[in-house]
Amino acid sequence: MEVDHETRPFILLNWSPLHEIAAKINIHEYPRLAKQWFLREFGSMMLRLDTILRDLWKSEWPVRCAYFLTQGSCKRVKDRSCLYMHEKVKPSDSAKKVSLLIKISSTFCRLTAMHRKRLIDDEFHEKFFRVRRYWLESLLQELIFVSSFEQRSQTMVEAQSKIISANRNPGQGKGLCVLAASIEDLLFHRLGKDFSERNDISSLFEQTQVSQVLDYNVQRRFAGYLMDKLSRSADTQAQLRQLWALRSLEGSIGYPDPSAFRQSLRQFTSQILLVDVRHFLSFHSVTTVFEFFAAYLIIRSCRVAVLLPQSWIDIHLPWFAYIKQSLLAREVSNDDLRIYTASLLELTTCYCQLVSRLDSLPGPVFRLGLHDYQSRLLWQRNMELLALIVVNWGFGSNGMEGFQDVWRRVRQVFFLPFTRGFHLQHTTISELLEQLIKSYRAYEGKDVIKLARKTNGRYAADSQLRKLSVQSVPLAELLIPTASTSYGPSQAVSSNETEAQRSHQIRAAEKIQQFWRSHYPALLAKRAFLETSMGRTYMHVLEICKRNNASTIMRHLLLGNAVELLENIHSMSSTASELQQRAVNLVKSLPQDKFELVDEVRLRVIAIEESLGIVAQTVSTERLEELIKAEGGGRGGGYGEEAQRVFRNVENVLNRVGGDTSKVRRMMEAIEGAG
Repeated sequence: MEVDHETRPFILLNWSPLHEIAAKINIHEYPRLAKQWFLREFGSMMLRLDTILRDLWKSEWPVRCAYFLTQGSCKRVKDRSCLYMHEKVKPSDSAKKVSLLIKISSTFCRLTAMHRKRLIDDEFHEKFFRVRRYWLESLLQELIFVSSFEQRSQTMVEAQSKIISANRNPGQGKGLCVLAASIEDLLFHRLGKDFSERNDISSLFEQTQVSQVLDYNVQRRFAGYLMDKLSRSADTQAQLRQLWALRSLEGSIGYPDPSAFRQSLRQFTSQILLVDVRHFLSFHSVTTVFEFFAAYLIIRSCRVAVLLPQSWIDIHLPWFAYIKQSLLAREVSNDDLRIYTASLLELTTCYCQLVSRLDSLPGPVFRLGLHDYQSRLLWQRNMELLALIVVNWGFGSNGMEGFQDVWRRVRQVFFLPFTRGFHLQHTTISELLEQLIKSYRAYEGKDVIKLARKTNGRYAADSQLRKLSVQSVPLAELLIPTASTSYGPSQAVSSNETEAQRSHQIRAAEKIQQFWRSHYPALLAKRAFLETSMGRTYMHVLEICKRNNASTIMRHLLLGNAVELLENIHSMSSTASELQQRAVNLVKSLPQDKFELVDEVRLRVIAIEESLGIVAQTVSTERLEELIKAEGGGRGGGYGEEAQRVFRNVENVLNRVGGDTSKVRRMMEAIEGAG
C-alpha cells in the first residue's frame, strides 16, 4: 500500500483501480486480493488493538487506593509514596466502565468464528484465547458484586439482563449473543482446564454466581455438570456435600415450612464451618450467599418494615418474587416467627465464626477470577451485613431470645483489628443505625439504605430514619423479577404450556436421532480414514491449503493429486528400505561369489532412494506453498497449470521408480532362490 498524506490523504492499495499497476490485474481478482490482504493484516491489527486498549484502560481506569475509598483519605499522599489513584468512583463512572467492557469484549468474542476456521495468521491464532479471556475476565469482574465502592448494583443487574435477553433472543443483539456464548465457554473451561486450581468452595460459589449472568437453561446445565465433576473425584467430596447443602437450603425457600428451612440451614452451616480457611480466597462469593439468606430471614422475621441496602434490593430480592405473596403475608404465627428468628441467629453466629477465622489468610488481598482486590473493600461489606442483621433484629425483635448473645458476638467482631469495623462500634441500636447510614454514604450514591415496608404500621425507628433522610418504599414494589430471575424455582406453568414444551422436546429429540442415524456411519468412516497413513497425509495437505488461503481449484488439485503422490512416495520409500535390509541380511548367508549380485541390488536400491528423495523435495511443504502462492497471485492463470505440470513430472518419475523396484524385487527373489 502507499500513503502520502501531503498529496493525497488516503491509503492506496496495490490492486486499487487508481494504482499504476492495476492494469496488470484482472478486475475480477479485486475481491479475492482484498480478502487475502485483509486476512493477512487483520490478525496483527487486532493484536495491536488489544495492546493499545490495555494501555488506554490502565490510564482511564487505574487502580484506586483502598485506604482512600474506605476512609476518605490516605496518609501516604503527602509524601507521594502511594502510587494508586485517590478519587472516588461516581455512579456514572461505573455505568461507563461496564458499557465499554461489554463493547470491547463483544468485539473480540465476534472473532471466535474466524479463529476456529483458522482464517487469520498463526500469531493471532495462538494468542486469541488469551486475549479474549483477558477481556471476559475483566467484564466478569464487574458483573460479580464485590463492593459498592467501585461498583453499582443497578448497573450490574442491567448489564446482566441485557446479556440474558440477547441470549434468549439472538436476533435482538448479535454482539451480546456472541458475548453470552463466550462467557458460557469460559464458565465451562474453568470447570475443565482450571478445575484443579479452582475447586475450593468459595471459587465454586463464585462460578455458580457467574452462571447467573446467563440463561436459566445454562445455569441448570452448569449446575449438573459441576455436581457430576465433583462426584467423580474422591478429593472433592467435601465440596460436593457443601454444594448439596446449599442447593437444599435454596430449595427450601419455596416451601412454607420454617422447620424444614431451619433443618436445611443447620446442615449448611455445619458443612461450611468445616471448610479450611485457605479455601476462602474468593470470600465475596460466600458473603453473597449469606446476604441472600439474611435478606430472606430478615423479611420473614419482621411484621412492619425492614432496612435493606439498594444492593440487596437489586441482587437478592428479585429471586424472592416467586414467593411474593408468602413474604407479604401479614399474619405470621408466633411459632413460625420464632423459628425464622432462631434461624437468623444461627446464620449470624456461623458468619461471625467464619469472619473471625479470616485473619489467617495469606496476604491482604482476596481473589476475583484471575484478579486480586484489596481486602479492605470487602471488609466493610462484611461488617455492614452484620450491622444490618443487628439493626433489623434490634428494632423488630428486640425481645426475642438469643438477641443479646448475637449482638455481643457481632460487637466482638467489630473490635477485631483485621475486620476494620471500628466505624461501626456502638453501645445502642440507635447509635449503630446512625453509624450504618454514615457508612453507606461513603459509596457516593451507588448504594443507600432504604426502609421497605410490609404494612403501613408504625416502625420503631421511624423518627430517627426521617432525620437521617432514609427513603421509605413498599416492599411489594421491590419484589419484581429481573431477566436472570424470570425462571423461579417454583414458577407456575400451565398444563397447556407444559404439554407444548414436552411435545416440542420430543420432536427435537426425534430430529436429533434422525440426524445422528444418517450422519454417524459417515462420521465413523471419516474417523477411521483419518487414523490411516493416507488420512494423516490428507490432513497435512489440508492444513497447508488453509494456512495459505488456497483457491478452490488448487485445493482440489492438492487434495486429489498431492495426497496420492505423497502417499505413493511414502509407500515406495518403505519398500526400498525393506529391500535394502533384505540385501544386508543376504550377505550374512550367501557365499562370497554371490556378493557382486548383492552389490548390484544395493546400488539399484540406492538409486531408487535418491530418485524418491528428489521427488519428495518436489512435493514438500515449502514447494506446495510456493505453488499455491504462484497460482493465487494470478501468474499461473488461476487454473493450476504449474501444479499440474509438477504433479505429472512426479507421477512419471514414480512410474519409472515403480518399474525399477519390481526389477530389484525379482533380482532379490532370484538370489534368495539360488542361495
